[in-house]
Amino acid sequence: MHAETVWCESTQQTCYRVLLQATARPASVHALAAGDAPAWLLVAATLLDGAVTLADPDHLVAADQWPFLAAHPVAAETASYILADGCRAPAYQPQLGTLEQPHLGATVLVVVAALGAGPLTLSCQGPGIPRQHELRVHGLDPAWIGLRNHWTRRFPTGVDLLLVDDHQVAALPRTTRISGGV
Repeated sequence: MHAETVWCESTQQTCYRVLLQATARPASVHALAAGDAPAWLLVAATLLDGAVTLADPDHLVAADQWPFLAAHPVAAETASYILADGCRAPAYQPQLGTLEQPHLGATVLVVVAALGAGPLTLSCQGPGIPRQHELRVHGLDPAWIGLRNHWTRRFPTGVDLLLVDDHQVAALPRTTRISGGV
């Protein structure tokens, strides 16, 4: 499989089904078939189009990838989607939505070194998680968890996180309660 396959409709449909499963089962790790491309690019290609905005505060998107993503580049504070390097603590306040429009809260794609292994252990509870589930992560600054918990403290407002390594994804929707890792 070549990097170009992330732009194929069938690959994106498969990715979308994986993202649905990941969201339905928060903190569980799911494989993505991104070929030679980074998994975050496949997720972005699947979720983004010309009707949404994207912030890339850590400059992960190459100049030649922007036209394919089609999303409008904006600042992180106003973006509907944010692509971020998990090794760096976020220095912005994403959109959280409102009580009347909680769907306006941002979705943050956080690129990490590895899911399912690593020094950071997140204890997760909430809808879609029987009892409690632990997610191990490598390459995630612990500040992300404290800030994410702050951003989601007034449910239904908040942000949804998608953690992505080279080949896998794990969803942490705003309904998930996270302890540990800080």
